[in-house]
Amino acid sequence: MARNNENNFALLSDEPILESERTDHLEFKHTAGVLARAALYTDSPITIGVFGNWGSGKTSLMRLMWKIVDCEGQGDNAAVAVWFNAWQYEREEHLIVPLIATIARDIKKKQEQWEEKLSLNDEVGDAARKALNIMKVGGKKVHDALRSVLYGVSMKGKLGVPLLGELEISASMKNMIERYEAVTQDTLMARSLYFDAFDQLRELSHDKDIKKPQIVVFIDDLDRCFPEQAVRFLESVKLVLHQPRFSFVLGIYPQIVEEFIRNKYAAQYPMAAATAASRDDDELRSRMNNYLDYFNDYLGKIVQVRHYVPERRPDQMQGYIRRLLDEAGVTSEFLVKGISEKDLLELIAEVGKRSPREIVRKINGLIVKWRIAKSEKSDAEPYDLLAGLINETILDRVTKGRHEYEQFLHLLEMTTGEDDSTTYGRNLAEALEKTQNATYHGERISMLKKDMGAENIHTMTSLIEILEKDEHLCNVLNSRPGYKWLSDKKYREEMRETYEEKPYSEEARKNIRKTKKESLLPQEPDTHVPEDFEHIIQGLRMAPIPAGEFNMGSEDGDDNEKPIHLVKLDRFEISSTPVTQAQYKAVMGANPSYFKEKGHPVENVSWNDAMVFCEQLTKLAKGKRRFTLPTEAQWEYACRAGMTTPFNTGENLTTEQANYNGNYPYRNNPKGKYLKKTTRVGSYPPNEWGLYDMHGNVWEWCMDWYGEKNYDECNKKGSVENPAGPETGSTRVLRGGSWSRSGQRCRSAYRYNCNPGSRYDFIGFRLVFVP
Repeated sequence: MARNNENNFALLSDEPILESERTDHLEFKHTAGVLARAALYTDSPITIGVFGNWGSGKTSLMRLMWKIVDCEGQGDNAAVAVWFNAWQYEREEHLIVPLIATIARDIKKKQEQWEEKLSLNDEVGDAARKALNIMKVGGKKVHDALRSVLYGVSMKGKLGVPLLGELEISASMKNMIERYEAVTQDTLMARSLYFDAFDQLRELSHDKDIKKPQIVVFIDDLDRCFPEQAVRFLESVKLVLHQPRFSFVLGIYPQIVEEFIRNKYAAQYPMAAATAASRDDDELRSRMNNYLDYFNDYLGKIVQVRHYVPERRPDQMQGYIRRLLDEAGVTSEFLVKGISEKDLLELIAEVGKRSPREIVRKINGLIVKWRIAKSEKSDAEPYDLLAGLINETILDRVTKGRHEYEQFLHLLEMTTGEDDSTTYGRNLAEALEKTQNATYHGERISMLKKDMGAENIHTMTSLIEILEKDEHLCNVLNSRPGYKWLSDKKYREEMRETYEEKPYSEEARKNIRKTKKESLLPQEPDTHVPEDFEHIIQGLRMAPIPAGEFNMGSEDGDDNEKPIHLVKLDRFEISSTPVTQAQYKAVMGANPSYFKEKGHPVENVSWNDAMVFCEQLTKLAKGKRRFTLPTEAQWEYACRAGMTTPFNTGENLTTEQANYNGNYPYRNNPKGKYLKKTTRVGSYPPNEWGLYDMHGNVWEWCMDWYGEKNYDECNKKGSVENPAGPETGSTRVLRGGSWSRSGQRCRSAYRYNCNPGSRYDFIGFRLVFVP
């Protein structure tokens, strides 16, 4: 039942099931039933691994399993369910010691519980009587055998056991472990060293004449211990307690243990040893692969049954979040008019990374900040909490490296004209409001696209592209609070400051409000600086390209480069280098590049992103310049700079002249360097017209749609003037090759193409404008 949030300031608990009165919100009961009964009714030794990331619900699943074993382990199926929190004993050098003490304690406690039920004259009392008969004989013998391992005659020590006080125990087992480790580092190999100490337990476990209880041990939080300690513990458990009538359930994040094992292996089995034992490289490679296969599946040698805690189905996760919101008393604050419950719950799931624990923490964080904001201002909107979720949603995507969302935020704040009255955010809100009659997501997106004006079309296209790919965000924004968040820049900034984990500094807030930003880069190689242009964006240099004609294409290249045809072009100007990361961020507010380095070209940008950049830069130029991408013909003409050879460097291109994959040189030329990344623009010599990086570094978007037979059509005309490519198409042209491609693909005539929405770490662009 929802609680009055005006009077209640309690937060949600992230405790697992059965703790703090938490119920099975995650619907683990069916999984728990199958796994628990496997541990309960399997006579032979078995270890079940409950695997999953932190916060995925491992402990909750194991708690349910423990409850089932504890309830069903009655009568002839007498069982003792033991819960051992490994992290609680992290200071113990040998975790096996407190584990055995805990098992012995719980056997005794279980016997006492059944003795209390003997007075009940019903099925419960009868089941307790049968179980107690097993415990008095077999249970006592197991208990005594475990105590004999712990209580020796050598050095005395003290071990604190919760709920039991301090037991005085022998350190003999520790001594044996330490002596053993001095002999060998593999505790699974030399069981004979322990044979005398564990002989009683081993013989008892295999004695079928003595009926014994099933001991089901749940070991939790092992992944919170140091990996080396966890591995030592697992090996000790396998050595000491891998006995009939013992079952283990391990809650663990497997990657931590397996990574430690691989690192340990690499340190103890150096490459030199494997090399010495191998006759040639093939045998060495085979030997190393076999070793790695063994250690990659280390846990497979210990765990017989693996169960990865699955991500909850959408309906299960939504039900879980719905109950959390109701428990916190904030459902009505989120589900305001116009918001679909499904979209809301899905956004919360995404922000919480679909991790039950992370979802609780995210909701708690939003609630705390919202309550603080409400107490600080009297005019708090009822849907400020939802605005906080929108901020969290976009921030979550940005932190995952999806820089298009960072760019999305920046574009919302840009103005559509030279005045500051209307922003793209307001335009988008108004456009969304007109789609109220849409019956499905695709129809809404189609309506948005039709409503776009001809002016600044690429900027609006970029914003709509985000909503098209992110249906849940689109649906939440398509509401009264969503319209306010989009259209009210001041409100959006206020919500950002309220809800973000690290509020923006004053300097950062100023940067958000600015549409004119300065690059931190030093000046790039000089070619031509237009009058009154330097204030727009520092470091951008435009090279004048004279009007002229040239033969476009190559008869020695691929089929799409043929036939060679005559092209005539008017004068234009082109940027001397690809657009840099700092220049892009100065205009777009984000740097999407994979290789983030000073002076390097921006990459990981789509054709649409490049066109938005051109629109915004044109706006900053206040009508003095109209920037766009070069046509395919302009690009090749500028690249050749009067040359008719495959490259503007001549018949060959070396890695001293351009950044490309030197493992694949042009034709039969010698191999060169392969840097495996972009380089600073202007690092290699320019062509005759002062243009840098026309070959290699990053592919460059061109304005044209790609046409496979476009050259045939141009050739039929004899000559063409200022060609702009096909009128329609599905992909856009790329030119110039990149750091990851061969010398062949860097040729002046080489044609490539890609979906205009694609983003890769080898694609960038440069600018042109026609005077």
